[in-house]
Amino acid sequence: MEEVQRSLLTHCIENHLVLDREEADLYNQIVNALEFQEVSEMLTVYEERGIKIGREESRLLGKREDLLRVLRKRFGEVKTAVSDKVAVTTSLDRLNTWLDRSLDADRIEEVFEC
Repeated sequence: MEEVQRSLLTHCIENHLVLDREEADLYNQIVNALEFQEVSEMLTVYEERGIKIGREESRLLGKREDLLRVLRKRFGEVKTAVSDKVAVTTSLDRLNTWLDRSLDADRIEEVFEC
C-alpha cells in the first residue's frame, strides 16, 4: 500500500470509526506491525548496500596492497606521491592495469603512463 493511501485509510479509521477497546488494541497492533515491517525492510536494504560497499572497499584495499607490494619488490622504495596516487584510486580496473604493467615495466614510471 502506498504511503498516501495508508495515510488516508489511517485518518478515516482514527477519525470516523468508533472502535471499542479490543478493536482499538487490535488496530494499533496491526499499524505497529506494518510500520515495523517497513522499517525492517528498509534496514535490510541498507544492510545489503553496506555489505556490498564493504566488499568493494575490501577488494580495492587488497588490490592497492598487492600493487604496492609488487612495486616495492621490483623497484625498491616507493615514493609518497606514488603510494598516495594508489591510495586514492577507486577504480579496480585501473588498479588491475597498473598491477599488470608493474610485472613488465623497466621503470616505475611506466606503470602509471597512459
